[in-house]
This record gives sequence, C-alpha cells and structure tokens, in this order.
Amino acid sequence: LANSIKKFADRPALAFASGEPETYREVGNKIQTVRDQLYRYGVSRGDRVAIYGASCPNWSIAYFAVTTLGAIAVPLLPDFNAKEVDTCLRHSGSTFLFVSTKLADRVSDPSALGIDTVIRLDDFSVIAGTERRNGNAPYVAVEEDDTASIIYTSGTTGRSKGVELSHKNL
Repeated sequence: LANSIKKFADRPALAFASGEPETYREVGNKIQTVRDQLYRYGVSRGDRVAIYGASCPNWSIAYFAVTTLGAIAVPLLPDFNAKEVDTCLRHSGSTFLFVSTKLADRVSDPSALGIDTVIRLDDFSVIAGTERRNGNAPYVAVEEDDTASIIYTSGTTGRSKGVELSHKNL
C-alpha cells in the first residue's frame, strides 16, 4: 500500500462511478486518519473489525486502515439479512464494526454481539464507543502469513462459513 501511494501519488485511486476520483495521496491520508481513529478506540493486532456496507471508496479506506494495523477485516455482504449478520459477527469474534447508514437497522444490539465500537462507514463518525488511547497509530509490520481477512460465503448450501485469508493469499 505504501509503495502504491508513493509511486502513484497523483493518479486516481478511488471514486464513485459518477464522482471525481481521489488520488492515491488523498486516499493514503484518509487511511491514516482512520487508522489513527481505530488505534485511539483500542484496535490492536489480531482484533477483528467487521465492515458492513456496499462497495464505495470508504469501504476500501476502512479495509486498508484495519489491515495495516495488523487487525483482521471481516467484510459482510450487504445482502446478508439481520440473522446472518448477527451470526457472522458472533462467529468472527468481531469487536469493532463499520456499518453504512443504509444497513444499520440489520444489526441488532451491537453490544450484545460483543461489539465495543461502531463507526458509520458513510463518514467515519463514531456511533458508539469510547476512546481508550491517545496519539496516532504506530507502524505495524504485518507478515505475509498473518490473517488479513475473514470472509463469509453467501451460504447458498447452508450457513455462511468463515474463510481466513492471509496477506499473502490476497
């Protein structure tokens, strides 16, 4: 990620189909801002952070903020219903959640699911949670065999199953 941001700093990186693209530099700055936010709210290496929203630039920013902290991203499909979301959140052991406003009503009681912090994916505002640390996120060296993500299948032949992917897999 750091190499791409440096190498392509002024090139387009992310955009909505009908919007102006953000450059790699702009995206890199946003990722750092969200990393710092996650760090202050207590995210550490190995923590599971769920991301529940449709594809958008902020989804990618959240994903990279999570994985560059050494935490594990748990993307949830936007077509999952409330029961599937609850099941995946419990099974994954997620304690942090990014959720889009459009899908927030499909998450029952986050605290009952073990979720300590909820952040709105639309604008990265904090819905629930308490800052636990001061300062900015430190550099975290992730290893290629570290788990980067736990993805859940759509469950077409039964219940959704979590699949661990390492940084090398991705």
